[in-house]
Amino acid sequence: MRSEYAGKFITKMKKENNHPHLLSLNWIPHPIISPRLDSAQIDPESPVSIKRNLELDKLGDELFPSLTTGVRWWPFLCLALSGVDESMVKRATLKLKKDLKTNRPTGPSTKASFRPYQSMAKNIENSPLCKPLHRYLKGVRFDGGASFFYTYSHEEKWKELFLASNGTPAKGYRSAYELAQQKNKVDEPSVLDVVTIVLRNAPDKFDPVLWRGCYSFVFIRCLYGNFDRKDGEPASYSDHVLKWKDCLLTILKNPPLFLPRGACNSHYIELLNKIENQNSPPPLAAQTKHFRGMDRPVLAAMRIPLFHNLYFKSMPSQIKR
Repeated sequence: MRSEYAGKFITKMKKENNHPHLLSLNWIPHPIISPRLDSAQIDPESPVSIKRNLELDKLGDELFPSLTTGVRWWPFLCLALSGVDESMVKRATLKLKKDLKTNRPTGPSTKASFRPYQSMAKNIENSPLCKPLHRYLKGVRFDGGASFFYTYSHEEKWKELFLASNGTPAKGYRSAYELAQQKNKVDEPSVLDVVTIVLRNAPDKFDPVLWRGCYSFVFIRCLYGNFDRKDGEPASYSDHVLKWKDCLLTILKNPPLFLPRGACNSHYIELLNKIENQNSPPPLAAQTKHFRGMDRPVLAAMRIPLFHNLYFKSMPSQIKR
């Protein structure tokens, strides 16, 4: 109806010749709607946009998916898989604390702090890749005694099965760790050393999922700083930030095909170039401080440090360090 009416209206105007500009009018029966710009293009530095541009949800499904933030004392996974009640978990935590002769926080001492262990136990139970690890953890008994940690067979079995349960990315991370030992001449490289090694090598040297994980970890830390600091003041990792900046800029000049297109936004290059020296504040420090003031992390922590600690620092003395 609308287009029919418009046609009659234009014909009338042509006859009367009162409106010559309508002679060449192309009538559009429906209004033009301007395409809505993607939020990742409008505000590429927001946490929501960075999460989307780096495809962090997809990465989380591929990189160490069985892990859950908050799990540190791995033998408590045995209790989580056994379905014990809260009182047994508390007794085990108190026994471990007494055996280690420490006043520091030790084990999941509350119902809330035990939930991550239950969550990870469920992940392990549901993952086909974790079946051997699941059988092992269900088959050993842990009552909180520190001697459990120091039993050689327990530590070795945990590492063997934990590594296998995390697939190719985990094996690649261990290779990068060993490479960091050789190049840095240190016995225990930090997670920061390892991700730097991954990024400084050709992308095809390591598993693509691991490489993307390390890239995302470094990228987030460069822009936002260490957003888990308790004092709420974001700070760069001074010993690594310049290495990371150089790596990221080099990668962005010629990105590998498996790096998400959204990660190559030119605005990110501008932000990285704001890092001038080791003491430069993170380019997005203001956002970090704002979210920390609300007791919220800027972005969910990557699982890379969690894997590093559970595999390479599984003993109580290492955990406390």
